[in-house]
Amino acid sequence: MNLEFIPKKYRDRVSSLEIESGLIDNCKYMLYFDNNWCWGEDYWAMPVKSKKEALEFIRNSRKRTLEEKELHI
Repeated sequence: MNLEFIPKKYRDRVSSLEIESGLIDNCKYMLYFDNNWCWGEDYWAMPVKSKKEALEFIRNSRKRTLEEKELHI
């Protein structure tokens, strides 16, 4: 999916946003973070309902620690 809706300063945080079906809570997309970024307790992928919701998670994402990266090689 085109990531043009994400402000340039946040684009490096995202690997992709994919349209999916059968997700929990009627979510339409799966948000995948870049290997260097995550949300919360090291969530590297999460279902989202909309592009607007995806932006909220992207804005609130954080850099992953070296230990977290090594756990998910």
